[in-house]
Amino acid sequence: MKKPSESVRKNLQFILTLIYSLAVFSIYVLAAAHGAGHLMRTGCIFILLLCAGIVIIHMAGRRKKTAGTDSPDRLVLSRTLFDAVDRMDSPALMCRSDGRVFWCNEATRSSMTDGRRPYGRTIGELLGVSLDDIRDAPSEDGLGVTFYDRYYIAKQCSIKLERGGALVILTESSELKTMGDELDLIHERLDECDPVVAYVYVDNLTEMIKYDNESYRPATAKIDEIMCEWAADVSGIIKEYERDRYMLVFEKKHLERYIERRFDILDRIREIRVGAEQLSVTVSVGIASVYGSFADKDRAARAALEMALGRGGDQVAVRNDETTEFYGGRTRASRNRSSVRSRVVSNELLMHISRSSNVLIMGHHF
Repeated sequence: MKKPSESVRKNLQFILTLIYSLAVFSIYVLAAAHGAGHLMRTGCIFILLLCAGIVIIHMAGRRKKTAGTDSPDRLVLSRTLFDAVDRMDSPALMCRSDGRVFWCNEATRSSMTDGRRPYGRTIGELLGVSLDDIRDAPSEDGLGVTFYDRYYIAKQCSIKLERGGALVILTESSELKTMGDELDLIHERLDECDPVVAYVYVDNLTEMIKYDNESYRPATAKIDEIMCEWAADVSGIIKEYERDRYMLVFEKKHLERYIERRFDILDRIREIRVGAEQLSVTVSVGIASVYGSFADKDRAARAALEMALGRGGDQVAVRNDETTEFYGGRTRASRNRSSVRSRVVSNELLMHISRSSNVLIMGHHF
């Protein structure tokens, strides 16, 4: 036969005590009915105070029990062991069966450099693994986790909590730290070696040769020279896949250097002059620095080139996974959205105006 729980026994004891008090009170009332009136009043007051005292003591005990339910002191551990866990150098967290933390020691709070507290947060949010993952770790030593950029072995201790749950202790691991540093280094090197695809388009040379065809060959030869020097500087490969169009592939680690220099290669191209009017040659560049396959990089680079041309050309559009940045020479580009042909024609018109002694501007009437 199953024994009643402690709470059931206490409730039964209270009920029996109350019944006993009421029975005594009834007997006293019947007996005092034949005696003096003041005796009956004194007895009533005594019995009522006795009953009230019993009720107050019982309710106070229930409030004390409820208030202490969520306290770590209610652990089935000795106070000495609890103090040892609280003062230990390794982070320790107590959590409910759903993985939510309700207590941690001082080492845990010191490790949380962002100033936040773990209370109410889950083990998964803090360590990246669930409480079940830690309990079912393949190794008896525990499970490797990362906690605020430090490497630990997480192990669940077999203790008993009033509402279920567990105590998780994190032991710092130098071996995991070494492995983590090596993985970070490998990831950094892989990121540096990630291929970057660039498309280059000489955006005004075709328009210029309409005014001076003889300057085309020297201009293209100079452009080829600069493009080959750029490829050599970034240890990349370059291919002129179409007239006045180039494709360049190089490693990502070289891209930041050109971004810092605001792609000064545009200024070198702009120094090439064509024709008697000495018009500057310009190029537009679309660069894809995105993660994915070569097909993804190719599409991103072509889209970036189209965006550079749509903004008037003579600039570089660098497309990454989040944004597209535009650069023009040594300063950020702020071109209008006119087409490349409009810009070339306007430059030619400006050149003729500057050489003329008398300019007449006529409007049209519709």
